[in-house]
Formats: sequence, structure tokens, C-alpha cells
Amino acid sequence: MARVVVIASAEIGREALETVLEPDDELHVLVPAVEQSRLAWLTSAEDDARAQAERVGEQISRDAPAKLASLEVKPDSPSQLVRDAIAEHNPD
Repeated sequence: MARVVVIASAEIGREALETVLEPDDELHVLVPAVEQSRLAWLTSAEDDARAQAERVGEQISRDAPAKLASLEVKPDSPSQLVRDAIAEHNPD
């Protein structure tokens, strides 16, 4: 069993997930809610970006051969998500 963290801002095909995941792996999915207009960012109106990120995370968890351990949508930059994921989940 491996602890795997997937960080994605777009959907990932089932075939790609199957190349890196086994059914008994522990899967953590993190999706940055970053696709928003400058105005939406300035006004903190991130609902649309968050909803899109949740859809991406749900698609990944549905298509992954491993059981989902956690799914998080965060407004952080992808680089910050990587640092946080390593610290929090200690992936293999």
C-alpha cells in the first residue's frame, strides 16, 4: 500500500490514474480553486472556481482505482498545495 497525493486543476483520465495507483493505495486528492477572474479574486467571489474544483476532485476520485482517503479544495496556489500536501500526508 502506498500513500499517494494527486494535485490537479483539471480532470485526469482513468488510464493515467491506473498507471500510478493500485486498488489498495491510500489516495488524497487536492484541487486548487484557482480558475477565477481577477475581479472575482479581488472581491473574494470564489464560488464558481470552488465548484469547478470540486467537480474535478470528484471526477478524479470516481475514476481512480484506489479508495479515496481525502478530497480537499483549497484557494491556495498549486505550489503551496504541494508543500502542504507533503507536510500533511507524507506521500510515498
